Amino acid sequence: MMIYEEMILNCKNMISKIEDKIKTLIESEPELKQTMDNIKTIPGVGNIFTYYLLVTTNGFKEHLDYRKLASYMGIVPLQYESGKSIRRKTSSSGIGPGNLRRVIYLVSMASRKYDKNMEKYFLRKVAEGKNKKLVLNNIGNKLLKIIIALIKSNKPYIKNFVSIHPKNFKTG
Repeated sequence: MMIYEEMILNCKNMISKIEDKIKTLIESEPELKQTMDNIKTIPGVGNIFTYYLLVTTNGFKEHLDYRKLASYMGIVPLQYESGKSIRRKTSSSGIGPGNLRRVIYLVSMASRKYDKNMEKYFLRKVAEGKNKKLVLNNIGNKLLKIIIALIKSNKPYIKNFVSIHPKNFKTG
């Protein structure tokens, strides 16, 4: 039993050294550090997910359309229809990097826990009869949309932000 504990301790030390090296590399690029800091202002989003996004988007230079990124990750709901009679239940494709999908699922659960708006959304959709995993998948899509907006605007997350986009703006 002592050998396994020693191996676990060595692995933890190696992971810590790798994380320190990643932080040093990110801090050497001020623009990248600012982007990472902005992303981490979202409740539930931490270092691991931002590292995955950093690698997936090639330093936030590629895949900056949240629909394309969500599709790449395999968390977009896809319909299956063939003709008039063959229809299956809409589900996520599951294609793409599994580790990234697992991490966004965990981030969705954390966001649900720490963001009151996401918690309200989750409870409302579950009360409507939606599957909990489906709702968490939807939260992951919402988070990707927010993250891409933060990357493009280079601003931190604003908790109760309301869009004044002309499409959403109501007059009178």
